[in-house]
Amino acid sequence: ATASAMSRRPLLRLTARVGLGVGESAARRTSAWPTSWHSCMQRCVAYIPDAAPSLMPARFATTTKTTVTALDLLKQSKNSSVHVAQEEEAVLTAMQRMCEENVGSLVVRDAQERVVGFITQRDLMRAVVQRGQMLEHAQEPVGWNVQVATIMTPSKDLVYLSPTDTLEAARSLMAISGKRHVPVISGSTLLGVINPKDIARFLHLSTSGEQSAKTDYVSTVMPRKGMPLGTRLHAHAHSTTDVGNACALVS
Repeated sequence: ATASAMSRRPLLRLTARVGLGVGESAARRTSAWPTSWHSCMQRCVAYIPDAAPSLMPARFATTTKTTVTALDLLKQSKNSSVHVAQEEEAVLTAMQRMCEENVGSLVVRDAQERVVGFITQRDLMRAVVQRGQMLEHAQEPVGWNVQVATIMTPSKDLVYLSPTDTLEAARSLMAISGKRHVPVISGSTLLGVINPKDIARFLHLSTSGEQSAKTDYVSTVMPRKGMPLGTRLHAHAHSTTDVGNACALVS
């Protein structure tokens, strides 16, 4: 057999699989024959999926969209461990732990190590402002250093994600509920806590890939670091109701 005939044999075998039999009439073969190499390969690959990656040219290959889940966000998080406070602890102790561990929330447990609540930086700030009292001749408020159990969000009021919930579900839950720190729970086990920084980090890495922290800082932070001297609020941005008007003027 000639070289050209040998090179046609694989294609003849493929055409037989997609209904273009060699023994059919020339007219039918002509009318059924795909109009382009692309459409031909699509029809052939549909019948032999195992061969699809090697047969389909790279420019015609279809990419499968991967669904990002809450579990993926936890795995990518720089601070994926669960940080804990005991319900009988003082607010000041919880503050110190947040500062030492550089986190914005703590899971609250009871003496039996059951999760009974959740506290965030906002809860601690409210404890000082709302519960603290300024006494005469006092330089700082007193009466705010109460037990964590009295200021926490109880577990019955918590919103949470499951490991299979998507990234979009996490963003929607945060936006609608107003909660920035959301626990991820599988059955009766708390796996971790997701916050907006975890989502931002995941999206950044998915578009830019893994880079050193120094490279990221130099390329992203340095050009935007340092507010210009003399910066003032826009005349129409002194209240939240006017922010939209201010943005419209700038744009």
